[in-house]
Amino acid sequence: MGYCPDASTGYEARPPRPDELDEISTLVTLCELADLGEKMITREDIRSLWAQPNFELARDAVVILDQRRIVARADTFRTRVEMSIHPEVRGRGIGTWLLRWSEDRGRAKGDGKVRQTLLDRATEAGRCSGPMDTNLVI
Repeated sequence: MGYCPDASTGYEARPPRPDELDEISTLVTLCELADLGEKMITREDIRSLWAQPNFELARDAVVILDQRRIVARADTFRTRVEMSIHPEVRGRGIGTWLLRWSEDRGRAKGDGKVRQTLLDRATEAGRCSGPMDTNLVI
């Protein structure tokens, strides 16, 4: 899959754990404030997604960790992908890896193309989409 977060890159990819909800929610808020200037997704929104009957936390979500913390996350639900990448680690291929992961997960579930919604203010995220099998909705 090209770039792959693993020990050799200083990053690790794995499914999130339920006890990491607060840390993930904090990351999402940090990214939204940096990108949009406002908080849109709440801790409860994330918890509610994780509780959906067709959502498997161990298969439909992923976090990227450095040695100390979660620095990125993505989840897929039906044909939609949501992701957040800490501003300090952007530009290192993590977003590309997350998009490829989400495409692979969508195909495995039979969803075909996945869609990522980007607000027009989130211009940084739009640059990482590249020629992938993802529909960006701006």
